Amino acid sequence: MLPLFAVFIIIALNIFGGTEGISALDTFPNVWVELYLILGVVIVSLFALRRLVNEDMGIILRGIMDNDQAVRASGINITVYKARAVFIAALLGCFGGAYLSHLYGWLGLSLFAMDFSILPIAACVMGGMGTLVGPVLAPSS
Repeated sequence: MLPLFAVFIIIALNIFGGTEGISALDTFPNVWVELYLILGVVIVSLFALRRLVNEDMGIILRGIMDNDQAVRASGINITVYKARAVFIAALLGCFGGAYLSHLYGWLGLSLFAMDFSILPIAACVMGGMGTLVGPVLAPSS
């Protein structure tokens, strides 16, 4: 969800189309392209995240999740790893937003409403926060 001041700035300055949003974005050529594109990206992302979890960085991130003071006491700079985790999450989120805008063919303030902000949280709760595949499969059940 966008902060309130950002909404007011977008509306007042008519940035990105104001309240109407950006329209006439190119959509995908057909339904098969959009389905296979997102399916391929999800599979590649799950594979990459699974590899990341089993590498040294994933072990450190799990240690930070469990007890960050113990990881800091071992001499590892946890700020760097937290910044990397935020970057990876933002990368996946930005791809999702770009895909959604091309799927609908427009981008406006209503795409940043509360219901779109709650969907990923609900998927994590339904699928289980300790797994990678659970949040992917939870919205379909």
